[in-house]
Amino acid sequence: MGILAQLDELLARVRRLQVEPTTLTLTKLGDVLSLEWTSSNLKLPKAETRPTTLSKLAEPVSTMTAQSRVRGTGYRWSDEPLLQVIHLERPHPRETLCGDMALVARRGSLLRLAVADGLGHGPAAREAAQVAIRWLQQTQTERIEDAVLTAHEYSATTRGATLGIVELDLRTQTVSATTIGNIRVGIYQSSGRVWSPCGTDAVLGHGRGSFHGKLDVRIEKFQLPPGAQLLLFSDGLSNQLRLPFQRQQSLEELAAQLFASFVVSSDDATLLALSTSR
Repeated sequence: MGILAQLDELLARVRRLQVEPTTLTLTKLGDVLSLEWTSSNLKLPKAETRPTTLSKLAEPVSTMTAQSRVRGTGYRWSDEPLLQVIHLERPHPRETLCGDMALVARRGSLLRLAVADGLGHGPAAREAAQVAIRWLQQTQTERIEDAVLTAHEYSATTRGATLGIVELDLRTQTVSATTIGNIRVGIYQSSGRVWSPCGTDAVLGHGRGSFHGKLDVRIEKFQLPPGAQLLLFSDGLSNQLRLPFQRQQSLEELAAQLFASFVVSSDDATLLALSTSR
């Protein structure tokens, strides 16, 4: 199905999230059309009931005010009709700017995703995340290791950020990924998380986690199983995150359910969700 034929279906799915008017952007690169939708003030579904053993900090958003500040963005591509990415973010309840930022960048058969979380929250955290994402955007043609090291170098003028970064080879369905600090990256199925990279306990822009002044960037690879979900999220979502027992009808609905069920009430929160199947 071509990307224009997907518009009606996509709009119907987004409307089920009960959002305000959505902005749609079509971009042509060669023979490939990319579709991006963005909407503010998403209304989250009722949070899924979770076991009481989970962290008490990981409470669902409990007020309409907090829910209405969730911003969503979706990505589709005409040559990969089953490939889609959803990005949800929400600022700290006492802030207007989210201290997290995300990157979705495609180059041929390579799709690169990243989440950066500026330390703390507020404008200074946003600046740190922006610097990291800006340099990852400018170095997307480089190897992941080199791109991360560049972002690390230029983040030294900020308070620092943590990072999760993934590159998916669409031809081989191979995932290459790493984490710097406490950003979570994982491949999930209904049985739970099946893989996540070890990463490095460090902070972009600062010395912790470096060896003789150079950040230790550990890239690991994994084959993306059919029907699995690839998720990246900041510590504004609980590390106990799992897929719902009953699978949602769309990635938009799944991402919204995860955000409602596992968001931490006292932090910025960002989720990137990728699926290669309906």
